[in-house]
Amino acid sequence: MRCLPLLMGLAVGTLGKVSYEGHRVLRVGVDSEAKRDVLRGEMENMDFWGEPVLGRKVDVRVSGEGLEAAVEFLRRHNMTYTVETDNVEELFAAQTANRKGYAKGQPLENFDYFEYHTYDEIIDWMHEMRRHYGHLVTLVNMGSSYEGRELLAMRVTGSESKTSKAKPKIFTNYAIHAREWLSPATGIYMIYQMLDQYEISGEIKYLVDSIEWTFLPVTNPDGYVYTWTNDRMWRKTRSPNAGSSCIGTDPNRNWGYAWGGPGASTNPCSESYMGSKAFSEIEVQTVADYLGTLGHKGYIDFHCCGEMWMSPWSYTTELPPASDYHHQMTANEQCTNAIKAVYGTVYAYGPISRVIYVASGSSVDYAYGELGDRYSFAVELPGSFTSPATIIRPTGIETFAALKEFGFVILNDPTA
Repeated sequence: MRCLPLLMGLAVGTLGKVSYEGHRVLRVGVDSEAKRDVLRGEMENMDFWGEPVLGRKVDVRVSGEGLEAAVEFLRRHNMTYTVETDNVEELFAAQTANRKGYAKGQPLENFDYFEYHTYDEIIDWMHEMRRHYGHLVTLVNMGSSYEGRELLAMRVTGSESKTSKAKPKIFTNYAIHAREWLSPATGIYMIYQMLDQYEISGEIKYLVDSIEWTFLPVTNPDGYVYTWTNDRMWRKTRSPNAGSSCIGTDPNRNWGYAWGGPGASTNPCSESYMGSKAFSEIEVQTVADYLGTLGHKGYIDFHCCGEMWMSPWSYTTELPPASDYHHQMTANEQCTNAIKAVYGTVYAYGPISRVIYVASGSSVDYAYGELGDRYSFAVELPGSFTSPATIIRPTGIETFAALKEFGFVILNDPTA
C-alpha cells in the first residue's frame, strides 16, 4: 500500500487542469482502535477526505488504477467500505454547474449565498458589503500572499454598548486549506446573517455591539485560486520549496508554537509538509502578526470536513491546565449543543490530538500557547469535498447558531 501514484494517480486534462475522471471515493468504517491506527499510518500514502476517528467513517479517494490495491488492503485488514461515488470529476463539475457568480459593482441582491464563489468574487462582495454596511463594517488588508493576493479581512462591530478598545474580540478564519470550499462559504453566510439581522434581532445587535468580530474568509488565497483554475483538490500554499519540485506548505503545520513535532511532515511533497521553518509561509506569518495585535480574544479556525469542534492541544495528547481545560470543554459542549439543536447534527468535541490525531504547528496551538487565547478552537464542518452547494444553507444556519453561542461564551467569561 505504498505506491502513492497508483492509488491517487492524477491525469492532467485540457488547459493543464487536473482531472479526477474515474476516481472513486470509498467510505471506510473505523470500528476499532487498531483499524484507526492502520489507516492513520497510511495518511502519507492515501488521499483521506477526513480524519480516521473511532466510531465514524472516513472517505478515501482512489484512482481507477488504484482501486484493486485499495480494496485488497481494506479486505486484508477486515475493514468494511462502501463506494460513495464512482466518478469524482462529475461531482466536482456539479459543484459549479449553473453558478451565477458575482461581479464587481453588482448589487448585493445578485450575490447567491448558496453557491460556491471564487476568490475574486468574495473580495468584490466584501467591498460591496463595506459600502452597504459602512456603519458596522471595516475592511482590513492584513497583507499579501506569496503570489500577491490580498489577505482581506472584515471587521464587524457596532458603536454602542462599549468602546471598541474595551470590547472583547473574536477572530475567525476560513480556507486555510484551499480545497475546503464549504469553509469560506459558511463564513460568508454567517457574516451576511450578522449584518442582515443587526437591525431586527436583539440578540444579534447585542453580540455585534458588544464584540469586535473579525472574519478572514480566505486565509490561503493562492491555494484557493488554484483549486478553481488547476486542481480542485489542492490543499497547501503555492510557494516553491528549495531543492524540490513539489510546491507548497501545509499552512496549518507552519505556525511557530511547537513547530516541527509529531504529525507534521518534513517531506515537501506531503500534504502535511511543515515548511522549511516556522512561519516560512507569508500567509501564516501575516495572520499571526495580526492576531498578536488584538490582545486576548476568541479564535476559531474553520475547516471541512468531519463534524468536529476541537480545542488545544494539537501537538500533544497532554491536556491543558485544569482550569483552562474545564472552560474549553464547557465551551465545546455549549457550541456543539447549539449545532445539535438546529437539525440534530452531532459533533464530536475535545482536544484536537485526542479527537483526531497529533498535529504540530497548528493555528489553534499558536493562539492558545503563544498568545494565551483560552478559547481557541478548530472546527471541522459537515459534508465532503464533493458536497454540492445545497449543503451551504443547512451548514451555515447551524454553524451560525454555534458562533452566536461562542460569542456569549466570550462575553460571560471576564477572564477570557
